[in-house]
Amino acid sequence: MQVAQEDLCLKKTLCVFSTLRTLALKDLIWPPGLEFDVFYSVTYFHHIFEAISSLSASLKELLCISLAWSYYSTHYKKTQLLMNISVSHLCLFLRSFSKSPLILVSLDGFRSEYLKDHISHMPIIDKLRNNGTTAPYMRPVYPTKTFPNHYSIVTGLYPESHGIVDNKMYDPTRNTFFSLKTEEKFNPKWYQGEPIWITAMHQKLKTGTFFWPGSDVTRVLTILEWLDLPKDKRPDFYTLYLDEPDSSGHRYGPGSSQVIQALENVNNMMGMLMDGLARRDLHRCCNIIIVSDHGEKDTRQWRAPKCRTPDQAMRPYLKENLPKRFHFANNLLIERGHLYMKSGWQAEMKYCTGGFHGSDNTFTNMQAIFIGYGPGLKENTVVEPFENIELYNLMCDLLGIRPVPNNGTHGSLNHLLKFPVHLPVHPAQLAHDTACETTNLIPTDNRQCTCTSQTTAMVGVNQDKLKEGVCVRADVRVPLADSQLCARYRDDPALSYGLLHPPNLNATSPQSDSLITSNMAPMFPAFKDVWLHIHNVLLPKYSHQLNGVNVMSGPVFDADFDGNVDALRRVSGNEAPVPTHFFMILTNCKNSTHGPVNCNGPLQASSFILPHRPDHTESCSDGSDFKWVEDWLSFHAARVRDIELLTGLSFYHDRLSVEETLQLKTFLKTA
Repeated sequence: MQVAQEDLCLKKTLCVFSTLRTLALKDLIWPPGLEFDVFYSVTYFHHIFEAISSLSASLKELLCISLAWSYYSTHYKKTQLLMNISVSHLCLFLRSFSKSPLILVSLDGFRSEYLKDHISHMPIIDKLRNNGTTAPYMRPVYPTKTFPNHYSIVTGLYPESHGIVDNKMYDPTRNTFFSLKTEEKFNPKWYQGEPIWITAMHQKLKTGTFFWPGSDVTRVLTILEWLDLPKDKRPDFYTLYLDEPDSSGHRYGPGSSQVIQALENVNNMMGMLMDGLARRDLHRCCNIIIVSDHGEKDTRQWRAPKCRTPDQAMRPYLKENLPKRFHFANNLLIERGHLYMKSGWQAEMKYCTGGFHGSDNTFTNMQAIFIGYGPGLKENTVVEPFENIELYNLMCDLLGIRPVPNNGTHGSLNHLLKFPVHLPVHPAQLAHDTACETTNLIPTDNRQCTCTSQTTAMVGVNQDKLKEGVCVRADVRVPLADSQLCARYRDDPALSYGLLHPPNLNATSPQSDSLITSNMAPMFPAFKDVWLHIHNVLLPKYSHQLNGVNVMSGPVFDADFDGNVDALRRVSGNEAPVPTHFFMILTNCKNSTHGPVNCNGPLQASSFILPHRPDHTESCSDGSDFKWVEDWLSFHAARVRDIELLTGLSFYHDRLSVEETLQLKTFLKTA
């Protein structure tokens, strides 16, 4: 390792190494009973810094001059270790910082594809990206608008939870309109949840935040001036907002030369910030997070959709029927009627040319960016994409504060941090296995089912699939008072039953093991047809492509469409409640040379929350052609974490570490 003579921060760091070592050897600041190696633990930095701060500047300087280089040459390995662990802490000590400042920078409308298409115009951003931690993209929340996403970034909440559901809103309870162009945007009644600057202030940190969207380039200089303030006035957390490249994207389109010019200007602003930090010896001491709120799509010529054609660009929904991955229903400010628009379309045309956003947050052109750089974040690291609701917890960890409850999953971004501070654990098991109370393998009451209940014996082997409609027998493990009656499904033409675990898809167990009442679930006949198509056609195809898949499926009950499992309620007689949705989780080995059972590498999950409805009006289909099902399945993709919230279940408690499990659960696979 070569030490540059010009690197003032590193020289000062080495001086402090020497000072601390000398004082430690003289028992001036060393806690009793600790081995010397513990000196290199981050845990004790603040204790050491508080003790050394009482020394005069001249004594510190004298100790540095006499010991710095000799200590470096003698203790190279340990010095290197300490530098890797906390060079920032030592630089910050010299600047009287109590912890690494965190600077959050938002570049409005910076879509992730700009980093591929125009990176040569952004050398500063490219350098930060390559030297820090980044992702191919960061997924915004729906709708992909400016205010909802900025507030989600700083609260960790979905718009339905924090209340800023659009750039324009109407509150029927107060007969009031919210708009970015009116003073009403300053009314705190619109803003629910707790942004990170409030969390920080509640825990005795100082923050310097502008009104989050709405800024100009002079704010870079203001950030630097705040960093020069005395310790008792200087913020720990800073936000910086630039309205480009969004402004140019709206006016000229994301593919225009004006957007390229805007990207160059944004890059220059980041250069101004980094130069200012370097002049203050803080370029290695500040944690910097650069994000955007959404992407941008070019506006085409006017195209009037024909409402009565089956393959149209818009699709009407009631908000409770939107895909669960949107988390866009449980708020009075969200109007019940909703038009879902395909990629490249918008329901209201503002410009004949230019760009727009607000579309499905899985569309490629709507994806945002994430770049993290600083002593708390890993170097030269590329991670899988993640959602912007996870940033709040990450920023709290970087600031050393406790996050308030939010929609993010704390610990899911630990792999971005050099030294994670929150160590997640699996939720405690609430229900435990109980002994089977039955004494007879043949039930005394067959619950009006058509199968004769008998003990089984192997008399031959037949690999033909069982036909649908085969009889079901009573499950002796379920008490009679709680067991379903088969007659319910024979007597109600509008309701049938489906088998959660189809008998013909188990590779190891007898098919008859699935033909029991506890495997039945109420299904509308139209949905049952789709369910059978998925299991008989799509799952075998996926299994062949992926070298086997593990399938978990079950019912979902979300009548109040809040995205959380409904409270348990008593049902009449022996009737199972009708699910609002069914979930399905497909798990395969990311390395397709291995199956899911013997996979010794990372797993991959594709999960879905399928609306349970009595017809196919959502897809405009009324026939037996199920070619549309695969697209419908993808449209209702969801995270495993979404399924956990809707069912009260927790998956993947073995084979993976908790942190790897959280990454798997919070990743939305869309292709």
